[in-house]
Amino acid sequence: MYLDTALFVIAFCSLIVFGLLAYVLKIKQETQGIMVIMMFFGYLYAYLFGLNLYREMRYQKALDSHQQQSQCAKFIRHVQFNHGRKGSYETAYQFQTGQSQFIEFNGGLPALNHVPQITQLKQNQRYCLRYAADITDWNGRWMITALQAES
Repeated sequence: MYLDTALFVIAFCSLIVFGLLAYVLKIKQETQGIMVIMMFFGYLYAYLFGLNLYREMRYQKALDSHQQQSQCAKFIRHVQFNHGRKGSYETAYQFQTGQSQFIEFNGGLPALNHVPQITQLKQNQRYCLRYAADITDWNGRWMITALQAES
């Protein structure tokens, strides 16, 4: 499940629980309206700013990790996954190791900002990359922390 979908489900369920509690506790309608509006703006804030903050925080954890692994692999392809929403997609970079194992890396904005050469990868060329083995994004992909062409 994507993080934004999880936030939506949590917000929807909490509004239902709030409605039931308001009915049981007989809270005034004016107070209910104010509380619903406050909850709406709280979830909107979490959705708009929390996702970006979460992505940046996870990438920073990957940079700071003591379990960095270095590996050389052949770049296979750049993949964009459509989220089903117009214009919304996720980017991944797929590599193949010498043992014919495929590994995928997150191509999100924090990775592009820290490793800008990721946008200039050439298909079937070997690259040496570094990533934190203990930190992944919400889809289980590692985040590249360093990248250079194999000499």
